[in-house]
Amino acid sequence: MEKEKIKAEIVSSIKNAQTKLGFTLISEDWGGSKFQCTCALGCVLASKGLSIASTDSPNVAKIAEIFGVDEKWVESFMQGFDTTPPDDKYNKEAFSLGQSVRDEFKPVQSHYYYREWWKEQTRVAAGD
Repeated sequence: MEKEKIKAEIVSSIKNAQTKLGFTLISEDWGGSKFQCTCALGCVLASKGLSIASTDSPNVAKIAEIFGVDEKWVESFMQGFDTTPPDDKYNKEAFSLGQSVRDEFKPVQSHYYYREWWKEQTRVAAGD
């Protein structure tokens, strides 16, 4: 799949996950339905009705298959989206696309999201 089609699917999936599934877009973690949050590529999985694993490997493999790219491409996209410095063998196009999606959608850093999620769960459990 070409870059523009991949970006269009990611953008569409983010919008769908936010508006129809009620997810918050986060960075630096895959998230999941329990927490109602996920990253850009997790939005692709969620929008297709696929589960989001808690570890990278199964998710990376699924995304690579969906987009017809190799796993290095997926990892490079994630590095760009998460603002992680690229490794020596990164895919420049995927890294740049990850940065572009991040700039457009401005995800919440996962540690901030989870902290607020736990506060809310504690408040609800306490009956406040």
